[in-house]
Amino acid sequence: MTTIGFWTYAEQQPERPAIIDHGGSSVTYGELHRRANRLAHGLQSQGLKAGDAVAVTLGNEPAFLEVALAAAQIGLYLTPINVRLTGPEMAHILDDCRAKVWIVGERVDAAARQAAADLVTSAPLLLAAGKAPGITPLDDLTDGQPDTPPAERTAGQVMLYTSGTTGQPKGVRRPLPGVEPEAAARLTAGLAMLFGLTPGSGVHLVAAPLYTPPPWPSPRPPFTSGTPWCCSNGGTSWGPSSSSNGGRSRRR
Repeated sequence: MTTIGFWTYAEQQPERPAIIDHGGSSVTYGELHRRANRLAHGLQSQGLKAGDAVAVTLGNEPAFLEVALAAAQIGLYLTPINVRLTGPEMAHILDDCRAKVWIVGERVDAAARQAAADLVTSAPLLLAAGKAPGITPLDDLTDGQPDTPPAERTAGQVMLYTSGTTGQPKGVRRPLPGVEPEAAARLTAGLAMLFGLTPGSGVHLVAAPLYTPPPWPSPRPPFTSGTPWCCSNGGTSWGPSSSSNGGRSRRR
């Protein structure tokens, strides 16, 4: 059988590079797999189950993908939230998607606190990937958790929101696939092959912020095809023109 899909690569080729950050350091498939597993266990320990939502407000950094992979294997809806939104705008999305957990970066902690104060119908557990005074570190959720795959694995889904230029942002909540994560990964990896991206070839450059719609699902097929991806981490400095660049693949 063809080797394809993140979890297959993580098991069979754990030393293969998965992420190359803008500073040149890398994370292997094996390391990323273990981190995502610990986070998945941590989320389940908080009572999250298939169909629940986890929101993330991070720049292009490994923690973003750890959350995405954790959600993708325990049936959670992943809702990326733009780091440039105001507190009330973030609160609207959190209420609408009914997030049970919200993971933020240290550079948006002020907006996150404002959003938490403006919530109406939801009360997500607020965690920080990094140092944010007064916010529980994400490491507290993962410390002591096993790095083995979680039980009851099922594919999750990404829930994206419109920009809200004609009103409040609206979420697109697709049904969960109802298949194992490996099966979902093979389907998305197949999309990459339509563009000539064969398993393991090249490096995928993600130039747009992962919290915006353009990179979804474009970074996922090359990644699940064994292709390392390199992110430019603009964080909160992305402007309107730079956020429209999208993701591009580059052959070596």
